Amino acid sequence: MALFLFVSLLTVSVLVNVEFSEGLKIIIDAVAFLIILFALRLMADRPSYDVIGKSFIIGGVISSIVSLVQLTIQPFFLRIGDTRPAFGGLLRSNGIFSTEYYNSYFLIIAVAWTLVTVKNNFLKSGLVILFSMGVISSFQRMSWIILILVLVTYFIFIRKLAIDKLVLMGISIATLVLSLSIFYYQDIMNSSLVKDRLTDSVDGRKGYYGMVIDNIGKKPWLGYGDLKNEVYYTNLLRITGDRDRATAKTGSLHSGYFSSLYEYGIPAFISFTLFVLLSVIYYAKAFKNNPYYVIPFLVGIIFMIGNLTNTFLFLSYISVLYATHIGIGMGLNKLDSEESRPPI
Repeated sequence: MALFLFVSLLTVSVLVNVEFSEGLKIIIDAVAFLIILFALRLMADRPSYDVIGKSFIIGGVISSIVSLVQLTIQPFFLRIGDTRPAFGGLLRSNGIFSTEYYNSYFLIIAVAWTLVTVKNNFLKSGLVILFSMGVISSFQRMSWIILILVLVTYFIFIRKLAIDKLVLMGISIATLVLSLSIFYYQDIMNSSLVKDRLTDSVDGRKGYYGMVIDNIGKKPWLGYGDLKNEVYYTNLLRITGDRDRATAKTGSLHSGYFSSLYEYGIPAFISFTLFVLLSVIYYAKAFKNNPYYVIPFLVGIIFMIGNLTNTFLFLSYISVLYATHIGIGMGLNKLDSEESRPPI
C-alpha cells in the first residue's frame, strides 16, 4: 500500500512539475520497479529463486577475484568504469562493474545468499571472506558499514552466535586492520577516503540536505518533480561551484530519503520511508518461520541503510536488486500460503 501511494504521489508530482517528455521517463521507471517486483512474485518458484541466488554467488566470486587483482597487481585489469583513488597510488576496485559501490553492494548481497543457502561451513566461510575482501577493496565507506551490519545482524540475531566468539572475531579483525594501517598511515590520512570526511565544507552532503530542508516548505505537498529546476540549480551552483552538478548532469542529493522529499514532497517521502521500513520489519518477522526470508530481510537492510547517503530510487542500480529480492520474498510468501492451505 505504501509503495502504491508513493508511486501515485510521484506520478502526480511529475505531471504537475515536469515537462511531459522528461516526466514520462520518471513515471516509466517507477512502473518498471513495480513490474519487476510483481513479476518475481508471480514466478513463485523456489528452484528459480535458487538459480538467481547461485548467479549472485558465482558473479561475486568472479568480481571479488577481479577486485583483488585490481588492488594488488594491475589496477586496470578488466576495469570498465571509474578510476577513483583510494590511498597512495591505489585505485578503488570496481570488480566487473563500472563503479566501486556497484561492486560492493553486489558482493554484500552475494554474502547474504551465501550465508543462507550454502550448507558446507568451510565453503561458506571461504566465500564470505572472499566477498568481504572484495567489499573492503572497494574503499567505499558506506558499504563497509553495511557489510558489518549485515554480518552482525546475521550472526547475533539470526544464528545467535555467542557474544564472546563474536567479540574475539571483531578484536582479531580490528588488530589486523590496525597493524596494516600503521604501515600506510601517511597515505591513508592524505587519501580522499579520509579527506572527504574530515573536511566539513559547504561542498558536502550536509549542504545538500540543508538545501532540501530550507526549500521544501515552498512546495511541501508535491515537491519539485525532479532536479532540473531553478531552485536546485541556484543552490547546487552555490554549494559545489560545479555547473554539471547544478544542472543535474552529474551527482545527486546523495540520499534516497532527501531525494524523495525534495522531488516528490512530504507525503511521498513518508510513503517511501514507510515502504522501506515495513518491508524490513515484515521479513524480520517472517524468517523465524522460513530461513529463506533472511535474504530479502538482509537486502532490505542494505537498501534502507544505503539510501541514507546514496540515491537509490527505482531503476537506479541497487533498486533493481532490491525489487528483485522483495519480489522473491513475496513469491515465497505466496508459496507458503499455498502449502499451508488445506486440500479441498
